[in-house]
Amino acid sequence: MFDESGYVEFVTKFDEETNCGTYEEIEYPYGAVGQTLRCLKFKKIKGDDGADAIAVFGIEVTDVCEKYYNSAVEIPDEIMNLPVTAIEPYASNVTGYNVSISDVKIPGTITSIGEGAFADMGEMESVKIPKTVKNIGEYAFGYIRYTRAGNEDVFEKCEDFVIFCSSGSAAEEYAKKNGFICKPLAE
Repeated sequence: MFDESGYVEFVTKFDEETNCGTYEEIEYPYGAVGQTLRCLKFKKIKGDDGADAIAVFGIEVTDVCEKYYNSAVEIPDEIMNLPVTAIEPYASNVTGYNVSISDVKIPGTITSIGEGAFADMGEMESVKIPKTVKNIGEYAFGYIRYTRAGNEDVFEKCEDFVIFCSSGSAAEEYAKKNGFICKPLAE
């Protein structure tokens, strides 16, 4: 993507030994050194059908991103020509610099979202969950996680949190189970 202020580049690095990698969004402002906006940590997995796929296990948003882009995150539908099918438990827990995720775009390739995946989201008021998602772990959305003395996790429900979803979907079930506002997803 290019414009008068510079450009953004997406860089993928993968380590065959660890089976893990990073997918970074780096902005190059006009005449300046590149600065990382967002970084996804991922690993190769076997999808539900036994084929190779990608699972995101870490989501980092920098303070630069928050300052200029409201800390929104878009999960890509593929990395390394493999579909991104899962977001693992507590993926947003690695976000640094006390930055909270304000919005997340989940692609239609995702089938599973782990427990507490976005429990460290802070400012997020709603989420659109595609009907392809079949499994959603506890506290995945609509909660903020705090750690008490003794390392005990406590989850505080976000009042008026809205989940946009399809009728009969796992997302609708999650919304109803947790008492969240559920609105139809425009498909």
